[in-house]
Amino acid sequence: QEPAERALALVGRRQLDRARSDARAFVVEGSAGMGLLEGKIAIVSGVGPGMGQAMARTAAQEGAKVALAARRQALLDEVVADIRAAGGEAIGVSTDVSDQAQCDRLAAATLEAFGRIDGLVNSAYVAGESGPFEGGNVESWKQAFDVN
Repeated sequence: QEPAERALALVGRRQLDRARSDARAFVVEGSAGMGLLEGKIAIVSGVGPGMGQAMARTAAQEGAKVALAARRQALLDEVVADIRAAGGEAIGVSTDVSDQAQCDRLAAATLEAFGRIDGLVNSAYVAGESGPFEGGNVESWKQAFDVN
């Protein structure tokens, strides 16, 4: 199965079309015939099994060089390999977005690999607690705010 087909299976056509539409903010004037994100550099966080991965794959298919972030390096390596096999450029940096030092490391690795950063897709997510704040686990709420 092609990477695009796998991404579609993960998030559905409607969500992927919405992500593609949102990406139009990066369009380069005079880029007719080129990918929507040709020549752009994007960091995509939350490259797990859902939307973050689909957006990363779509950005790469549209010509962006992508720096991928997730907590699991093995998953990042798999997605990076798929993007490169399809002719794209990508790096994967294991990152917990709630840790500033790890975010700094991600930015530095992106700058080293690609020379600049044009956009960020902040797709990392943690559910946290649901229900009233009163009596809830403060650390769980803090983690949800830090990540989301």
